[in-house]
Amino acid sequence: MKGRIFIFNHEQEKKPVLGFDTGLDPHAFAQAKLASFITEQGTIVGPGGLVEHWLPGGVVERNGTMVIFGPAFRGEPLDELLDNLVVDDAHRDDALEALRRWIAARSLLDEKIYPPWPAGAFITLSGDGAYGLPPWPAGTVFFPPYRLVKRCLEAEGGDAWRYRAEQWTHPDLKGDEADTFTAAAMLYKIISGDFPFPQADSDLLLQDIREGNFVPLRLAAPGVDEETAVLVSASLAPVVKAQKDGGRPGSEKLAALLGSGKKAASWIRPLETAEREALKKERERFDKAKTMTVNTRRFVIRNTALIGGIAIAVLIAGLITQSIVKGNLDRPTTRGMNPVEVIDTYYNAITALDHQLMEACVIKKAGESDISMVTNFFVLSKVRQAYEMGSAGFITPAVWMEAGSPPTLDTVFGVSDLAIQELGESPDGGELRFRVSYRLFVPGSALSDEPPTFADGPIEPSMPQSVSHVDEIRLALQKDPKRGDSWHIVELLRN
Repeated sequence: MKGRIFIFNHEQEKKPVLGFDTGLDPHAFAQAKLASFITEQGTIVGPGGLVEHWLPGGVVERNGTMVIFGPAFRGEPLDELLDNLVVDDAHRDDALEALRRWIAARSLLDEKIYPPWPAGAFITLSGDGAYGLPPWPAGTVFFPPYRLVKRCLEAEGGDAWRYRAEQWTHPDLKGDEADTFTAAAMLYKIISGDFPFPQADSDLLLQDIREGNFVPLRLAAPGVDEETAVLVSASLAPVVKAQKDGGRPGSEKLAALLGSGKKAASWIRPLETAEREALKKERERFDKAKTMTVNTRRFVIRNTALIGGIAIAVLIAGLITQSIVKGNLDRPTTRGMNPVEVIDTYYNAITALDHQLMEACVIKKAGESDISMVTNFFVLSKVRQAYEMGSAGFITPAVWMEAGSPPTLDTVFGVSDLAIQELGESPDGGELRFRVSYRLFVPGSALSDEPPTFADGPIEPSMPQSVSHVDEIRLALQKDPKRGDSWHIVELLRN
């Protein structure tokens, strides 16, 4: 991003100075009461750990705007080093060296009042002087007063604030955690050439940062070594995930990873064509899954009240419908079915999420837990259809198997491999006994005693989970002069 330069070395009354252009004319400058900025200190950190203070020396009008100036400093702007990465490996190596110096200098600041923006930080790489002044030692880092830098970014206008400050910093972190996050973001940019959080909208950018919505470095920079990819991802992780994993890595771990004099090219190993193509396809799958996951999660967050209302409305409607159907002679019935057909209907109704048909197949409390489960998943499917804009919500085992039984992002629910074996009449007569074996596919969270959680990162395709069951069933013939005789399940015992 190139534009007007708001921090620059020049001469003032034949003396070399470093100027900060506020972008304000004298009248606006006076109204904004920015004269107080000349009392704020900057910090210079030498390569030996020597810390010096930098103070502005005055204010002058220059080309129609007010410029706050102080002692000259010759160095490379860190944000420009990060801008010029695409030129060649030498520029990347300069950026890496600047990042090493930046991390070391930040560790020496007693109070990290200055935000960890790349913007405004100057780093000497070759020991250049400024306007004939004695050269600063190579590796010297200068942090100007941060309010001066912020004012210059505001004066630059456009996307400068987002581009040079917001997309490098985590809004909820402080101290070394904040430095670690920013250092990892800079290393990500140096290695991959891309921003970890390139969102153009400031509000969505902050959401991306807080949610850890970034492409893993191993996919953004194919061939990057695993240690670097893992450490960078852990440093950029959302707050909740970092806490769950035992804390965010410290900036000293990043400093140790960077080492001394390590070249940018050494982080990437050459890949065979097959491996490169495999990573390319994995990146395509990741991008697709990430888009769906992020959009769904944000829709749910924005519309929590709406979704809750839909769920309650669906549940109430279901209960009302159930009540009406129970009192209606036209409700589902097993009249005309033989016992095997009743059993087959009951288990197929599970897959169809048809709790009313299940209820028609049983009497007393037989299958009560099955009917409750199906009722809950029926409500959930309607809610999902609402917030996923009409998607099916669930797919059946048969549909999944017809597709070749691949890892999937869909929720597979229902019964498969149903087998019914007749065991004869019950000892007391008048009832028939059957043994039923099958596989029940349910979401993984339903098989766990742990409460469901939302993933911090994008959801990966996975294999659906199923449980094998064997049920012992008793059926009895019910006499009904109005509706006719029909077979019903009177007991269902699950092994």
